Amino acid sequence: MPADQITRFPHAVLEIKLEIAEGMSTPTWVQEMLASGMACEVFKFSKFIHGCAVLMQEDVQAVPYWVDDPSLLVSIEASRGGDLLQPSRDRLDANAM
Repeated sequence: MPADQITRFPHAVLEIKLEIAEGMSTPTWVQEMLASGMACEVFKFSKFIHGCAVLMQEDVQAVPYWVDDPSLLVSIEASRGGDLLQPSRDRLDANAM
């Protein structure tokens, strides 16, 4: 398969869905995991949107805000997605999703 048809994502994705009653806080184990640096919260992250933005640049009008993360630089460039890293591209606002 050609290199520009593959994108390797350098992180594992862990999705945690919580139903927290009003007045309650996030469970301690979640707070500890985030505080440890072993995980970080990325609001509204989408594997589908990431793949589309990297592999189908000419078809997307805006790219997700997380493409600016330095840890993704090598994988985006290897997928020939370097144009995504240009500051002129519109970024998808996570709150709008």
